[in-house]
Amino acid sequence: MRAGASDVTKNPAATIASPELTIVLPALNEERFVAQILATVTKAFPASEVILVSDGSTDRTSEIAAGFGDPVKCIHYHPNRGKGYAVRQGMLAASGKLVVFTDTDLPFGVEGLRNVVDRLRSDSAIDIAIASKTGIHRGLTYRVARHMARAGIALLTGLRYPDTQAGLKGFRAPIAKTIYSRTRIDGFASDIEVLYLAKRKGLRVAVLPMPVAGGVARPSTFGISHGWRLLKDVGRIRLGR
Repeated sequence: MRAGASDVTKNPAATIASPELTIVLPALNEERFVAQILATVTKAFPASEVILVSDGSTDRTSEIAAGFGDPVKCIHYHPNRGKGYAVRQGMLAASGKLVVFTDTDLPFGVEGLRNVVDRLRSDSAIDIAIASKTGIHRGLTYRVARHMARAGIALLTGLRYPDTQAGLKGFRAPIAKTIYSRTRIDGFASDIEVLYLAKRKGLRVAVLPMPVAGGVARPSTFGISHGWRLLKDVGRIRLGR
């Protein structure tokens, strides 16, 4: 497939019309786990639309997802563009009344997904619900980099969330479409851009503290250099570029 091209594959049996919930899963080279992940999600939310976005995967991720069956859709493109780009494609393709994205390793498990969905269902005053990791202990380099990044984010955007990057966020569909149609950041800072746009629009965001699934977080390579790159993108967000 040519660079930048995309392919949206809908399984023949995936015929859900306007489901209540769409779950978006950004994925990169997850062929070892994608079948298990999709089985877990579709079993837990059987009446929901599931969109797996293969972000330039070079393995069988998209092939496995496309052949999975009802109600999974697969969006696949080359080259790799970044998590922000992948989530944007899934959000704009979603047909559910509520739209949730989560990292493909399901960092907060099925229960975390349910918590976000239940909060949106039960509280009509909330526009967006986001997870915030609790009980995670990292090394000194990570803590320094995160502290630096958090201070820079607060200074440049006014955002003071304890965890802007947690890989689980839910939206009412009109909010998701409005925000993601305006996002420009393709990489790691995309979540910050989304929350910044929400702040500018005066949207109501609920923060849901929750532990990671099994109490074990995915190892992080986030360091000082990553923090500087993140802040560079945050500067672009602040300037509207």
